[in-house]
Amino acid sequence: DELLAEQAAGTTIGERIFTETEGNPLFILEVAKMVATSEGRIEDLAIPTRVVDVVEHRLDRLTQQERDALEVAAVEGEYFHVGPIATVLELTRIRTLKLLQGLERRHRIVRPAEQRFRFDHGKIREIIFNRLAEPLRREYHGVVATCLLAERNGTSSAILAHHLAEAGDALAALPERRKAAAEARAVFANEEALHHLGLALATLETQAAPDAADLSRAEIRLEMAEVHLLTGSYATAEELFGRVVREAATAGAGTLTARALLGQGE
Repeated sequence: DELLAEQAAGTTIGERIFTETEGNPLFILEVAKMVATSEGRIEDLAIPTRVVDVVEHRLDRLTQQERDALEVAAVEGEYFHVGPIATVLELTRIRTLKLLQGLERRHRIVRPAEQRFRFDHGKIREIIFNRLAEPLRREYHGVVATCLLAERNGTSSAILAHHLAEAGDALAALPERRKAAAEARAVFANEEALHHLGLALATLETQAAPDAADLSRAEIRLEMAEVHLLTGSYATAEELFGRVVREAATAGAGTLTARALLGQGE
């Protein structure tokens, strides 16, 4: 509290620090020190050096196999599956589970989370991830994507698209982007839907062969127009409907043209 005494009354900085550090006393102290000298801009702060040193010290006590397992896990995310680790380490599922059990019981770095595992603290995962070279991250993303596609296990299309794209295969991520948009629209998460559709459209614009992508671009723009119409962005929707009419006509897609004309009339 003393460290933050000069912060404005009524601020939520204390709550933000607790959320950022997940209640870890060491992390709270170190982050609070930095916030106290940065006018409370916690989003601008790097992980405190002392926190990194503590985590690095814990990681240095692990075997190479344990560190490799945590690297794969860190690339998947705060929550992670056994499959990608077993694939990279070329272990059976049981041996991989024993390895993770050891990381939980002896080192308190991970813990079970229903059908998955999770990092004991998000900062541990962040530090491990930041140590990875970009080419290695890309390879790990590819393994994670392959395993999640094979197992699914309720993994969202958005997560699959992320790993495929980060593995360097944006075109393979395209169907998952569109599925993610559809999933978001189904629960009225319109901004999220537009985000996924925008990424899908950008992929088509930059990586797909122009002729082959004409129809897909028109379909995506039509979906974006419909979402904008729902959110009251009428000018944007009108512009997109107009483009769809032109593109669909070129592609000979009468159904799309009809839907776009109907949208213009709403």
